[in-house]
Amino acid sequence: MNRITITIAVAAILLLFFMGCDKYHRNRYVGDWDFVTEIIHMQYLNDWKEVGRDTIYYSGKIEIYKQGLTIQYTENDIAMVSIYAKSARIYSTNGLGNSKGGTSGCFEGKDRMYLDLCWFPNGIIHRITGIKKSKK
Repeated sequence: MNRITITIAVAAILLLFFMGCDKYHRNRYVGDWDFVTEIIHMQYLNDWKEVGRDTIYYSGKIEIYKQGLTIQYTENDIAMVSIYAKSARIYSTNGLGNSKGGTSGCFEGKDRMYLDLCWFPNGIIHRITGIKKSKK
């Protein structure tokens, strides 16, 4: 009797563990999004200094592409990214063009995201925030 109880308890714990894990699914982020993109222009003299800033509001899309996602955040700009499954952190898969650059960002839940794309030595930063449009 004791062995059966232990077996059932272990099976129940394992079942609850696997049901409780939030599985990684790229398609949870796919859909129509509203993006606000700040394009920051930097110039280097003795240090980096901001010399200009533009803001673009755009209704774009996030779609699955190969092993990652494409994020169309302005009419002319698309970021190809991948996601670390456990943390929902975003990283670049396209090298951000020929210039040295960097990417940092994250999905927050299923309906919010932020992403910074930096191109250096060009001195351009795209600071993107997005909110997923709800389906009605």
